Amino acid sequence: MRMQRWTVVLALVGGWAMNGASGQGGAAPPAPAPGKPAPAPVVAAAPAVVGTVRVTGKLKPAAVIKPTQDKVICGKKPLVDESVLAGAKGVLANAVVWLDGVPGGAVTAAKGVVDQAGCRYQPHVQALPVGSSLTLLNSDATLHNVHGYLGDDTLFNVGMPMKGVKSTQVLEQPGVVTLGCDAGHTWMRAYVVVFAHRYYAVTGRDGRFSIAGVPAGTYKVKVWHERLGTVSGSVAVKADGSGSVELALAAK
Repeated sequence: MRMQRWTVVLALVGGWAMNGASGQGGAAPPAPAPGKPAPAPVVAAAPAVVGTVRVTGKLKPAAVIKPTQDKVICGKKPLVDESVLAGAKGVLANAVVWLDGVPGGAVTAAKGVVDQAGCRYQPHVQALPVGSSLTLLNSDATLHNVHGYLGDDTLFNVGMPMKGVKSTQVLEQPGVVTLGCDAGHTWMRAYVVVFAHRYYAVTGRDGRFSIAGVPAGTYKVKVWHERLGTVSGSVAVKADGSGSVELALAAK
């Protein structure tokens, strides 16, 4: 009698365990791996005017810069002339591309930064809308200054005598602002191209650029490069804002 009772109890417990493990009779879904996030949704890139800037012809190897001042600080890492940065098949970095004659394109002021690190200006080339602020930083434990020119006119000339010093300037006029150091570091150069519209971009190391939000139409597209000069072309922009153009500058 007692044996029969235990048999019934064990049968009931076993049945509950099976039902709890299998739900309604199907296999339980596998638990997610601990610490593994769900895959991010794929977001399609917005239509844009895209393209590549290249340099054609033979380029001289980039010159090695030998610091003549503050050698302990400026000579920690190799310094190389950054005026032309070209990769495979001539893809050209640091070229500024923009569209002419696009209607609208009102700008909103942005914030740019130029750091003096290893006796180099970083970044070497950038583009900002007019009215933007430009914060100048000194990450080197030596005297620098940032002398900003628009053409032949001085926009600002800021002494930065020690590490950690910073200063903020407002870029009130469109054009190419050239930055240089008057504190003996004659090789230091950088450029900030200021625009009164938003249809511009700076090429990356792969020579590529992308300009979004362009209304349909056919526009002149221009390229500026600090050493290779300027070139222009044309691009047809579709109703969805997409377009493509390839541009080339000749080696000098």
